[in-house]
Amino acid sequence: MLSTARVLTKPNGFVKTALSTAILASIFIQPAFSEELYVDAFDTQVDDALKFEQEDGKYGQIKFDLRYRFEMVDVANNGRETAYANTLRLRFGYLTPEFYGFQAYGEFEGNVAMQPDYFSPKSSWKGDPTREVVADPQAAELNQMYVTYKGIPDTELKAGRQVINVDDQRFIGAVAWRQMEQTFDAGLITNKSIENLTMKVGYIGQVQNIWSVKDTIQFPFLNIT
Repeated sequence: MLSTARVLTKPNGFVKTALSTAILASIFIQPAFSEELYVDAFDTQVDDALKFEQEDGKYGQIKFDLRYRFEMVDVANNGRETAYANTLRLRFGYLTPEFYGFQAYGEFEGNVAMQPDYFSPKSSWKGDPTREVVADPQAAELNQMYVTYKGIPDTELKAGRQVINVDDQRFIGAVAWRQMEQTFDAGLITNKSIENLTMKVGYIGQVQNIWSVKDTIQFPFLNIT
């Protein structure tokens, strides 16, 4: 209030401009700040609800992810019609509380073709074969089901169907751009006992790919970052 009184006693052009700017800033900043507080409070409420209103997550935690995606593909002079892929993907999972270093997670994933005007050749649901290819088939699957153990310092052991992303995902990754995530039936050991170094040792026995098709492989790997 004292600062405002001083400003009003000096009605030159610069001060008037500064005062107007301050008033406009207060008008626009306050709602944005209030909205940010509201969003943070809402996020906290949702997070608490997914933890069954237990801050320590002693009953475990629900994981929920819903994503709408639209993709149009139009390739000139190849004899196919334009593809229109309106898809809605749901992931729903449950993470157990930790028990003596052990923890488990299970996750369902499903994708719905809201407008099936596209072709998905490598899956059981193929769509319209007269249209361009979009690699988002209508499918439902067990996306992840694994057990982890963290009883060894700086080390995590994980076994089961899981997401594995190595470096830039050039050779091993979830291909998150697509709706149906790529996951691996694998055993994985991750160690961070040396500062600024992460070592992953794993063995993949099966890939559940973005077409919701399983490929059996024999793939041991070592990654040091």
